[in-house]
Amino acid sequence: MYHSNEEREEWYKRLLSKDRWEWQNPYKILKNAGLSSGMTFFDVACGPGFFTLEGAKIVGKRGWVYGLDTDEQALNICESRLKREGFSNFKLFNMKIEEFENVVKDVDFALIANALHDFENPILALRNVWLSLKKEGLLLVVDWVKRDTPIGPPLDVRMNLNEEKALLESARFSVNKTGEAGPYHYFILAKKV
Repeated sequence: MYHSNEEREEWYKRLLSKDRWEWQNPYKILKNAGLSSGMTFFDVACGPGFFTLEGAKIVGKRGWVYGLDTDEQALNICESRLKREGFSNFKLFNMKIEEFENVVKDVDFALIANALHDFENPILALRNVWLSLKKEGLLLVVDWVKRDTPIGPPLDVRMNLNEEKALLESARFSVNKTGEAGPYHYFILAKKV
């Protein structure tokens, strides 16, 4: 994805930019999907914590936050951001979701934002998220629409809403709701069954 430290730093800045809030408000997306105070929240492929910090604000000090990413530097940024806001009720994991089987089992609400299309094995990734959720726990998938947009990954790596719904259903999720999550994204809210 990046070839130098400068490119990596620029990527993190873009992921956390105020401009991104214009077209993808993480607080609003999470609240509207049902994340609430006291819940256990799991941000899969959390990067530097664009959604993670807002999830922590919603679940509050009575809740718990897990974050997972393969990029250690991004996790360090996420940790710093959480600590700077006064949170200590979190644990971050530097690993692939495909290797996350049975690491945690108490999650109320999981999120995969802008990443399902990137996983090496999406079915295994979803299975491991399924295992981490409590009975009837929720999974929110937010991903890029499969059409030309001024930003985002190439079209050939994006999946459309129906493709991702089929993946979720094959991983034993029940799709509750779908819709738009800003001008460039759709969302799928699913429940563990």
